[in-house]
Amino acid sequence: MFARWGGEEFVVLMRETNVDHAFETAEKIRRATERIIHPGIGTVTISIGVAEHIKGEDLESWFKRADKELYRAKKEGRNWACS
Repeated sequence: MFARWGGEEFVVLMRETNVDHAFETAEKIRRATERIIHPGIGTVTISIGVAEHIKGEDLESWFKRADKELYRAKKEGRNWACS
């Protein structure tokens, strides 16, 4: 499932997927995005935070962990995926 979460933030939920596979997918998305040349803009990059849901964890805690990884990716130079 893919959804817009805020102004420039999006969420991808991958059922029955562990953090390793989710990270691989995030990297594929990140690399594909940086290869696109947009007319009048050029290239854009994205930063991605990845977190696997822990059994019994509430949605807010899970998303906070993913958000923490997103900001770590941005801090480490942008155009990164972190988990």
